[in-house]
Amino acid sequence: MGIGTAFYEARKELIRERGLKRLLTGGRIAGYSAVADELTPKEYVAEVVDGKRRDPALSFQLENDLVVLDVVPGYMNDVESRGFATVLEWLNPEYTSSVSLQASLQHAALEQAAAEAMRGTPRPRRVRIAAVARQHACGDAVIGINPVSDNLNTLETLLHMLDRIIGRYRIPTQSCVLAHVTTQMEALRRGAPVDLLASDKVMLQFYTSGVRDASEVHVRIAGQDVPVLYSGASGHFAGLDEVIVELPRSLAGMGRVDVVLTADGQTAGPVSIHIQ
Repeated sequence: MGIGTAFYEARKELIRERGLKRLLTGGRIAGYSAVADELTPKEYVAEVVDGKRRDPALSFQLENDLVVLDVVPGYMNDVESRGFATVLEWLNPEYTSSVSLQASLQHAALEQAAAEAMRGTPRPRRVRIAAVARQHACGDAVIGINPVSDNLNTLETLLHMLDRIIGRYRIPTQSCVLAHVTTQMEALRRGAPVDLLASDKVMLQFYTSGVRDASEVHVRIAGQDVPVLYSGASGHFAGLDEVIVELPRSLAGMGRVDVVLTADGQTAGPVSIHIQ
């Protein structure tokens, strides 16, 4: 086993040990410049994947079980690759997650809630939980930026920039920009696309309806009141509301528990989550 293969095996082992879903990386296509006048970057990568050509970097990565997701421009100032790179993925075959399953099962509920919220006819308030997601910088890949600043405008600019990049190249990842949690919450209130709050705490995020104009929002998990960090309009889904709560350490290991959301005295139907 060579050094490069040993390096990839160590990364895979780390992903398996931590129960992560995937390895996501970018790679040069160093042999492309030699045929750039004949082939587009995607044509070149396709021939390498099919075994018709050999690339010094990509062929090695394919041999180590990585799969090409896309070819992107402007990756780095690299003459040999003409600035192009591959987006590569290795999926952990041992990965299982009840959170991912739950999110898949609740996807239809999320779409239905969005459709109802977007209809133009006035509706009485109906407090409901459409979907639940854990907020913590682990699991999938995270693109993080440390701006060494706590300026709100800078934070919003970087969040919108990352959101455009992730959307444009369809990268299966989340973004996180470091700032004080109060600055991040204010950016969220102003509609910035906040994926993950930079914090050492574990948080739970709800997509809801009937919450944005509520003066009092309470959340109970396993019968215990938990701190509500944010309640208001969602920055990700037009028409939906969003609630973010902090999970106290006392809930660790409780397994299946009920989450109950109350807004101005109106209680949504409970949903169940599993806390390890």
